[in-house]
Amino acid sequence: MNAANRKRTEIDRLEVEFEKNRKEMQRLADENRRAGNRYGELLNANHDINNRILTLLAERWESEETTD
Repeated sequence: MNAANRKRTEIDRLEVEFEKNRKEMQRLADENRRAGNRYGELLNANHDINNRILTLLAERWESEETTD
């Protein structure tokens, strides 16, 4: 195999590896976006839950103070 053929073979191999890496990177980016969206949804839900708990506790404490 001459030098030109070896270089072409290496280029072909590198192009295949590049495409494989690009596809995996895209898959990881998509997963990260989906996970990031879900994380945001859960974070917002927990903020809402926490706010509701605080409201209920404040109402409970207020009612306990008025009955004392």
